[in-house]
Amino acid sequence: MADAAKLKAAVFRATNDAGDGEGDPAAMIEISEKLREHPNLIVEAVKNIKARIKDKSPAVSLLALDLLDQCMQSNGLQLQMQVQKKVLPRILKFALPNKGTHQLINLKCANLIRSWVEYGSDGRLSEFANASKELARAEEKEKLKQQAALQRPGAAAVGGGGG
Repeated sequence: MADAAKLKAAVFRATNDAGDGEGDPAAMIEISEKLREHPNLIVEAVKNIKARIKDKSPAVSLLALDLLDQCMQSNGLQLQMQVQKKVLPRILKFALPNKGTHQLINLKCANLIRSWVEYGSDGRLSEFANASKELARAEEKEKLKQQAALQRPGAAAVGGGGG
């Protein structure tokens, strides 16, 4: 399974932060080309990218999210269906407010879900539209919660302390 090993190595290179916030663009292109040539590797690619999204380093996670988005745009329905099945729930979890997710990852995931809503117009990919609706509901609920907290007496004095 040399192709799978090469794919895994390319995913690692594409999502490895060398301190500049950018992975290896040549590896990103290599992944897209490999998936077009070998669609049987889509499941493996999604698995490898998902693992990098879960990395403890926010920089690696952000690069993996960028790679996933690029693959979603360039590799068609089969990859999109695999992402819907295996990765979308995690992306939604990271996008929801107040889940302890790093702020940049939270924003990136929320933006991806909003941009991926277009895939939901295909009935086979309806979970993308559902995820967007769920995110919108959670954000509205959080907004109302914050507004209510601001309206409570003494809320402005919280954290104040003076002395």
